[in-house]
Amino acid sequence: MVGVGDNVEILHEITDENVTTELMQGKETTPVNQMTQIFSRFKKQPDDQQSETFKSHYARELEQMKQNRQKLVDTYKEDRHE
Repeated sequence: MVGVGDNVEILHEITDENVTTELMQGKETTPVNQMTQIFSRFKKQPDDQQSETFKSHYARELEQMKQNRQKLVDTYKEDRHE
């Protein structure tokens, strides 16, 4: 796939034979449809496991912050009463 603007450069090498065959045969009716279909193949699908890992990590971090804050509040209260 070649990008053309102020310069010409390779954006991505298409190695999938199905994609190259489709491009050469011109099955799609418009260039926009062709590009949309090609880019959808390269688009990364969200990984549920990664999402769940992030959620659990985020929850742990929030819980740790909550505990640290509570310790600081308790320490502050003890210092005020002494």
